[in-house]
Amino acid sequence: MTNTYELLTPEEQGLALKLAGELNLKDYNTVLQFGKRTQLAISQFSDRLLFQMKKSDVSRIGGTLQNLITTIRAVDPSDFDEEETGFLRKLFKRKSLSPQLIMNYERINVQIDRIDIQLQHAKKQLLEDIDTLEQLFTVNQSYYHDLNTHIAAGEMKMLDFERNVLPAFEQEARENPTGFAPQHYEDAKAQLESLEKRLYDLQIARELTIQAAPQIRMIQQANQQLAEKIQMSIMTTVPLWKSQMSMLINLQREKQHKRLQQRMAQANEAMQSHTNAIPSVKALKSTQNELLQQVEETLQLQHETTVQKQEVEQHMRSLVK
Repeated sequence: MTNTYELLTPEEQGLALKLAGELNLKDYNTVLQFGKRTQLAISQFSDRLLFQMKKSDVSRIGGTLQNLITTIRAVDPSDFDEEETGFLRKLFKRKSLSPQLIMNYERINVQIDRIDIQLQHAKKQLLEDIDTLEQLFTVNQSYYHDLNTHIAAGEMKMLDFERNVLPAFEQEARENPTGFAPQHYEDAKAQLESLEKRLYDLQIARELTIQAAPQIRMIQQANQQLAEKIQMSIMTTVPLWKSQMSMLINLQREKQHKRLQQRMAQANEAMQSHTNAIPSVKALKSTQNELLQQVEETLQLQHETTVQKQEVEQHMRSLVK
């Protein structure tokens, strides 16, 4: 038996033997159609894979991430800072932010919420693309196994034809050189050549499935890394940064709406509650720097993913030409 046959599962080996038995080299159309359905399916599959690559374009995520960076950098944590020390002095002597600046920061919070929603949609799309690519990987794998079965069947048929059928025609042609025997021998060689060409076509199609598999996995992994990066920013750092900034803004708004005499009567209570609830400006700066770093890393990953997908798409297009 051939090497390809040995790679098959017992079930596939049984099917290969059946296909080999049904393959009639005298019928040219039978040889031409051998494995044709799977070969055509692979051609359509390649188009579908290229479409999925184009559909899962992550370049738009880059615009959203860049917008997030610009919005975050519009916040200056030093606006909340002060030179005075001691909580009471901070509470009563620090200059409040202007109402206009507070409104501006509140608008920024709204912008961050919108960007957050966009990133959540982007993450959802990335995860859906990963699932779709997994389905394509499974289909591609089934095509590979089907082609292997047909190739094994064709190889067995060729081996049997070369060992048993062709020598008989050759012997008859030598013994009867003036009759139809030589033509029968030439016809047999042509039949064998047709099968060789058909097997070559199927081997090319099989190579397509082999090369498509790592390309699919590469895109899946890139999407997964990008989704994980977005998840980290959405689920952890962005909410923390927003929470810290919101509490500092609320403190500033309190200072605008409460008179000094009212606060004096509540000084002890306020001191206790604000000490526990209000984050430091240093904490806000630290969180903001961490968030910017994460978003910039995500933006870089998005760029690398875009380039990688373009390279995969070009490679796949070159294979199907």
